[in-house]
Amino acid sequence: MTAGSPDATAFRRFGRLLEAPAEAGVRADYSECLAFEAGHGLVPRLHVNRTKAVALPHPLPAFERHPHNWQTFLPLDVSRFVVVVAGTAADGTPDLDDVHAFVLPGTAGVSFAPGVWHAPAATLDRDGAFAVVWPRTDTDADTAWHRLPSPLSIVG
Repeated sequence: MTAGSPDATAFRRFGRLLEAPAEAGVRADYSECLAFEAGHGLVPRLHVNRTKAVALPHPLPAFERHPHNWQTFLPLDVSRFVVVVAGTAADGTPDLDDVHAFVLPGTAGVSFAPGVWHAPAATLDRDGAFAVVWPRTDTDADTAWHRLPSPLSIVG
């Protein structure tokens, strides 16, 4: 799987690429990324995580998803990072014929829509840090994991 340049239109069905407007004084509104399903006991959370840098090619052994909420990553100290998403097959698992990878600059964020299969955060070039907005219950119900029969290789 080759990681390409960011493409907000291609990414739209998986969530949102969060990019600054080109002009000063203009506001880009991504408020939809704060929505979550009521009735699941979700509580808004904001945390900062540190990630170890990976090199491409990079093996991807599993996908994760969050069934009831958006998960948003805002780079705090990141050079570049790789985002991998997958469609959902009829049986609910990641559709390995519908996998997409993007290399994003540290000036852009990403928000995964509820239920979207994605890879864990992976920075390139050096270790990094993200602010993460993620409404959750802090239980196993927050995240579904799917281990792949053999790892996918993400190349640059």
